[in-house]
Amino acid sequence: MLYAEILLREVVQWQVENAHAKLIMLLIADHTDLYGIAYPTIPRLCKLSGLSRSSVIRAVNYCVKHNYLTKVAGKTGTATIYQFNCLKEEGVSVTHQEKNNVTKLNNNTTWGVSETPTFDDFWNTYPRKIAKGHARLAFERALKKTDAVTILTAASKFAENVEHKEKQYIPHPTTWLNGERWDDEIDDVSGRSNTDRLDDIINFDRYAFEKLSIYKK
Repeated sequence: MLYAEILLREVVQWQVENAHAKLIMLLIADHTDLYGIAYPTIPRLCKLSGLSRSSVIRAVNYCVKHNYLTKVAGKTGTATIYQFNCLKEEGVSVTHQEKNNVTKLNNNTTWGVSETPTFDDFWNTYPRKIAKGHARLAFERALKKTDAVTILTAASKFAENVEHKEKQYIPHPTTWLNGERWDDEIDDVSGRSNTDRLDDIINFDRYAFEKLSIYKK
């Protein structure tokens, strides 16, 4: 991704006295998405860095204290969001919506990444690719309930959380969208594979019937 590539080249050249902090910044940079934010979990940073949980937390706090990073803590069960302050200086800001603690972005940068996420962004992010046509319709319906950034942010976090799950235990994208699972807490994102196909068929048929009824009027 654009920001990850830029940040990795940038951060690797920074003179940072704390070696653990430098390592954690490189990992967070590698997780930064095209909207300028990153949300790797502490366990993931531990796994990738080989550091203990306390060492990772101390390294993150060092980065925040020395103004390398801004950290926005989520509610229990939701992701903590990180943003490099050098990106904020470029005009990319990050805030939390109090109602459901999802990320909203005000992106005025000239780097060409201010577009609203599309279904293709969701499809490329979601960890299971099946029934694309059904998923596209479900995505359109979901946009009537929330915004695309919320969906994409949650889908990215979900993909990270189920990274090592077998595909058969990951819900179909249509099921995930129709279930409004962008509001799921981290502990509640496990798959429901036994009913995925039936849910997809029922939801698609209901949606098709609603569309047909509109056209007949």
